[in-house]
Amino acid sequence: MAAFPGGGPNTFVPGLESSNALVAFARNPRNFPYNTYVRTMPVSKSKAHYARIDTENAARIIGDNAEEWAWAENDPAPALSKGTTNTHDHDFPSFQTKRYAPGFGLGGKSVEEADFDLIQTHSAMLQQQAATIRALKVSSVLSTAGNYGGTATATAAGGGKFDASSAANMYIKKAINHVVEQINLQTMGVVQRHHIHMVVSLKMAHAMAETGEIQGILQQSPFALGSLKGDVEVAVAGGLPPRLYGLGGVTVEDTVRVSTKKGAASTTRANTLGDTVACFIARFDEEAAEDSNLVPTLNAITLFEKEFGLQVEQDHPLSRRAVGQVVEDSACEMTAPAASYLLTAASDL
Repeated sequence: MAAFPGGGPNTFVPGLESSNALVAFARNPRNFPYNTYVRTMPVSKSKAHYARIDTENAARIIGDNAEEWAWAENDPAPALSKGTTNTHDHDFPSFQTKRYAPGFGLGGKSVEEADFDLIQTHSAMLQQQAATIRALKVSSVLSTAGNYGGTATATAAGGGKFDASSAANMYIKKAINHVVEQINLQTMGVVQRHHIHMVVSLKMAHAMAETGEIQGILQQSPFALGSLKGDVEVAVAGGLPPRLYGLGGVTVEDTVRVSTKKGAASTTRANTLGDTVACFIARFDEEAAEDSNLVPTLNAITLFEKEFGLQVEQDHPLSRRAVGQVVEDSACEMTAPAASYLLTAASDL
């Protein structure tokens, strides 16, 4: 029989009220990494289409001196004879949301007698589960090479793998420059370096941060001390600077998924993004909104959100049970492939 925490002259029974402490790990959905590089677009229908315009025709000039559009005096305007062939091609890709609803059921006595808020802690758990489901949708898009406007191995792009980079060979910088050049070509110069976000896993970020290339740059930087201390404005998770070589941002995709059942003999935990890829994604909502009244405009990845919300209620007065669920109803699509690029075989991790 277990010893009771009292007895003899001691009549005090310690409880939670005496410490007011509660240990619980639940990540706020707003703090998930995908929020930094994926554009979320509210939608009213579960299935719909969006218009995608050909990217190349706006930059199409055939002759070196643009002879096809030369307009001599007393000749008809070129638009009268050639204008019908100078039109945009377009298509109408579709999306279809899929709904999920992780939930809980709690007995009324448990809720009433608990020394902490059972509904609140379970609600936070559900929100992380729902956000993790959403992160898996994003990860599926990121991990599919066919979704991208272009792909290459890190060695083909920059001369070597990221984790083998040094101050002498500069593999990381060369690879990033290659990606910027390719996206520039793919988008007819519309997407610039500062629009592009690099997305890597936590292990990849650590490997990059430990290379001679990154360490050499930081040592010569006025931010060297901040990097050593891990200041937020100097280093993101993983030890990389929040902006690297002029990119719009560096995002460390550190979402964790537990893929084993509760009560299993062992627990399997892993990040949702692989450790050998570097994903480059354009994201610039504000500028795109000025140029067009259409969405998703120029953002590479769009999350079409039908619903994301918490519901907690009593399932029936006679049951005296509290039930809750978080509804996650969305679709994730690479809406602008030209504004993306994937580097594979980027490390030996």
